[in-house]
Amino acid sequence: MSGIVSIMFCGIFMARYTHPNLSELGKDVTAKIYSAVAHGAEVIVFLFLGFSIFSFDLPFSSIEPVFPILGLLGMVIGRLISVLLCSLITNTTRKTKLSLGL
Repeated sequence: MSGIVSIMFCGIFMARYTHPNLSELGKDVTAKIYSAVAHGAEVIVFLFLGFSIFSFDLPFSSIEPVFPILGLLGMVIGRLISVLLCSLITNTTRKTKLSLGL
């Protein structure tokens, strides 16, 4: 863990020097490369999480069909509540009001 933390802090402190000394093209290229690497790492993490469900001996035959349906329903309701709550907080604290522009 200390190696990961040291690499992270090295990158943070070196960014203060390297970013101002890069050309505009260099800044654009490095931003795109970092974005691609970050997306690739995220894909790998979620692939490992997805494959991990098959590494356990789960009794899939004894699971009732109502459990996945209730799980999906719970996720949709939770997402709906969180989006509506965050939208409400954002829109009530916004200084300039937005119009729909229809």
